Amino acid sequence: SFYDVNVGMLYKPTEKDHISVDYFQGCDYTDFDILTHMISSSLEWGNRTASVRWERHGGMFTQKHMLYYSAYNSDLSMGQADSHAYLSANIHTLGAKTEQSYMSNCGFLTWGGEIMRHIINPQAPQVTGPLAEVSTPKQVQRATEGALYMQADIMLNSAVELIGGIRASSFYNASWYLGFDPRVTLRYQLSGITTWQLTAGSYTQYLHQVGFSSNGLPSEFWISSNQQIVPQRAAKVSLALQQDVWDKRYRISVESYFARLTNQVEYKGNALGLMTEVYDLNANLVVGSGYNYGVDVMLQKNFGQLTGWVSYSWSRAPRSFVRKGELVSYPSVHNREHDLNVVANWKVNDKWNISATYIYATGTPYTEIKNAYLLGENGIVNYGAHNGMRYPPLTRLDLGVSRQLAPIRGIEHSVKFSMYNALFAKNSISYNYHSIKGNLIYKRPIYLFSTAIPSISYFVNF
Repeated sequence: SFYDVNVGMLYKPTEKDHISVDYFQGCDYTDFDILTHMISSSLEWGNRTASVRWERHGGMFTQKHMLYYSAYNSDLSMGQADSHAYLSANIHTLGAKTEQSYMSNCGFLTWGGEIMRHIINPQAPQVTGPLAEVSTPKQVQRATEGALYMQADIMLNSAVELIGGIRASSFYNASWYLGFDPRVTLRYQLSGITTWQLTAGSYTQYLHQVGFSSNGLPSEFWISSNQQIVPQRAAKVSLALQQDVWDKRYRISVESYFARLTNQVEYKGNALGLMTEVYDLNANLVVGSGYNYGVDVMLQKNFGQLTGWVSYSWSRAPRSFVRKGELVSYPSVHNREHDLNVVANWKVNDKWNISATYIYATGTPYTEIKNAYLLGENGIVNYGAHNGMRYPPLTRLDLGVSRQLAPIRGIEHSVKFSMYNALFAKNSISYNYHSIKGNLIYKRPIYLFSTAIPSISYFVNF
């Protein structure tokens, strides 16, 4: 089950000033069994965001100021015989950001700063029952992050545009870290229908997202850079081409990219071991390096009754780390090698509109359970290679029909009927393991949705 709440308000005290207030909250809940008759589990996760933004537009200057708050939490509960394990992880961030822009005849200059305060509770299992000795004290991480940045957008001539900037950042959590990330983009426009773009830059990230790779459920949690874990860094270069064809009715976009990443962190622990093993967060982390590279292709149609696009992405995200003197390689847990999206929108007339979206994507990697044993009432599990298997490909078709209704006293309103997963596709997000005659097990897919889900929406514009 899940729910989302989204509230926003925009206020314009003057023609130059815009003030907006936004709030979002969402939560999802699921329960499932791991090795039936041995462990029952439930997982709840959700996030909240709130922001107050003030923008002032006047002449050549623009100002943007924002205060914001964000939070994410996940709560995993597991029961096995007389023992119970509870895992809670969350992150809260309070921040402020300011940005100014100046536009002149020869270019555009932007500068600003941001400061954030993070309070992080990494995963720390609390166990009750006969195995209570494996409970782990919670270790709250408090970190402060700040950044200053500047970017200049200059037209060298009528066809060549140069965008350059630098971001200087700092981070403190028991140790100080500094980052200097230059970025540059060279854009060349030919005859108004062809655009080449070359981009290069470096990036620094001080927070790490990790989680179980033995299931497809959103069990990730955040940890901060500290004395043991240094910040992630990446150097990336990309080359893109954008071409308008057939009298600009169609647009073809192609982009290739390559990134070198260092200090990449992944979690190699498993959920079942939390019940029977002494927990050590640092012992369950692997730190290594890796690459991201791939090609994105898109064909867009922006004119006529039928509009939409077709996009395809091919990507690889290999990672490697050293274990016992040997180099171990594996794919990143979020890597989808193939990703195809087809979106179509047919405007039948001024009242009726029909839309369709089709998605196909390679399954994400996971760590497979190779075998399991029953020792008394406890399940002992052996895992295969880290991220050594992939879930089946994901496929889904969504359909929608909207109808613009006649205005009532000048107020516009419409109704939309939609069908999520119209082909009744069964997309597995994890596996449930069942026992047969004691020690033998078999896995059965867990589907997020295995049927079509209809919905109706009503919109009012005033």
